Amino acid sequence: MWRANDFETLPRGAFAGLPALEWLYLGNGRIGEVDAGAFAGLSGLESLLLQDSGLETLPGDVFQGLSSLRELRLDRNQLETLPEDVFAGLTRLEVLRLYGNRLATLPPAPFAGLADLRILRLERNRLTELPERMFVGLASLDTLLLTDNPGAPFALRLDIERTDGEEPDAASPARIALRLAAGAPFRMRIPLSVRGGELSADSAVIEAGSERSAEVIVTGGGGGAGEAQVVAGPAPSIPAAASGLEIGLGDPLALFGSGRNRPPVPVREVLPQRMQAGAHETVIDMSSYFRDPEEEALGYTADSSDSSVVVAAARGDTVTLTPVARGSATATVTAADSAGGTAEISFQVTVREANSRPFDIDLILLDEVTASQAEALDEAVRFWSAILADTELPDVPRGQDAETGCWDILSEQRIGTVDDLVVVASIREIDGVGHTLARAGPCGIRAGSSLPFLGAVEFDAADLASMAEDGDLKDVGEVIPARDRPRARDRHGVELPRPAPRPVAPQPGRGHPLHGPAGHPGVRREGRPELRRRREGAGREPVGSRGRRLALAGIRARTTN
Repeated sequence: MWRANDFETLPRGAFAGLPALEWLYLGNGRIGEVDAGAFAGLSGLESLLLQDSGLETLPGDVFQGLSSLRELRLDRNQLETLPEDVFAGLTRLEVLRLYGNRLATLPPAPFAGLADLRILRLERNRLTELPERMFVGLASLDTLLLTDNPGAPFALRLDIERTDGEEPDAASPARIALRLAAGAPFRMRIPLSVRGGELSADSAVIEAGSERSAEVIVTGGGGGAGEAQVVAGPAPSIPAAASGLEIGLGDPLALFGSGRNRPPVPVREVLPQRMQAGAHETVIDMSSYFRDPEEEALGYTADSSDSSVVVAAARGDTVTLTPVARGSATATVTAADSAGGTAEISFQVTVREANSRPFDIDLILLDEVTASQAEALDEAVRFWSAILADTELPDVPRGQDAETGCWDILSEQRIGTVDDLVVVASIREIDGVGHTLARAGPCGIRAGSSLPFLGAVEFDAADLASMAEDGDLKDVGEVIPARDRPRARDRHGVELPRPAPRPVAPQPGRGHPLHGPAGHPGVRREGRPELRRRREGAGREPVGSRGRRLALAGIRARTTN
């Protein structure tokens, strides 16, 4: 292992004769200049760490020959530009960190050829726009950070194009495709509809790293002689692991005619809605979900597939959902212009049963659980609801853009109004049997009282399975907070800020937007010698027969037994 101090220059061949070296740390020091060929001969190198070393420039072929490289850190330097093709040949690269530099521009197709790249971090730079073909070739990307740049959120535009070489008004049939000039950072499926014709497919898919979807055949109506209008949308939602982007849609494509009236465009999805029978209505302003190419005012109608579950009604620009009884239904909203052009958006509505307890805890499970695990979690909710039965908390209205959960514990469902507490729960691998059972924290804090209305909790899958075998699942109900929380780090080792309460407006308090609460206090299994904690007393409050302290996603209560 080579540890960095200060270098005026890293000369060509500085590490010659070390072909088996796998990990090279040159960060957190000072490197005045890196010569071309400085890393020549390091054919076995897998990690090259150059963060926080004062780098201002890089030669174009500086990484040439690093065919085994999987991780490259260039974050927190002073780079203003990157040479073209500087990452060429790094075909096995999986992690690239460039955040915290001074990058104002990037060369065209800067990451072409990095098909294995999973993590790309470019936040906290000076980018005002993205280059052409920015994401072309990135077929495996699962984490993308572009926030804290002047141009963020960067707009990606989806356009419909005729691809058979003919003019749009040429005779039927036609071949079309969706095109994304920057390339797709993740796989996208976009619904298609046509007015006055027929489509060979009802959606188009752009694979990650590609610029264009597969072709779709359009046939005109009236024996192929009539005009057809093809509409794409709504646009796909941005995945939770991508930030600093927004997706826009181009205008409808008029085929086989002049396109005198272009129908409305469904701009974005309405995410699934979660409601409670007999409780609050949800009101959605549809003006941000549709766009008219001629900028006409649109009228709306709404319908529910099952009005015994939820009633949908439109008035002006808004749609009101009224929950009736437990179940699920599909709501469909239709936008119409004055010439009769229409577009639709459909979305799922789930209505849970009416609350029979004074204090309402809505537990949203992201993962499948066994019957015994489900019963243990239901019992935990009943227990906490009884503990907090006399607690009166104000309802919290939520907007459609407010996430349900935090870190990477997120539900796609949207909740119009929180009654008392919503908890999003995930079951995943943490640290194996006998260590951390669960970790929890608040995601949204009420203004004034600083009491949470939204929380997230993750349970260790191995511990739950072991507890089910031992008949110990009752312990799932105990999530005990630490007095002194260790600093959390994301899954890439980057230190996260400590979660802090924030008022409801404009957004709920939240931690890091992408990664789980790795440093949050955990509940550890106790009682048997082989399941003792690694560190006695670390971050634990005593669990005894009296004064038991319980917490669920930040709400604490004392009980006496």
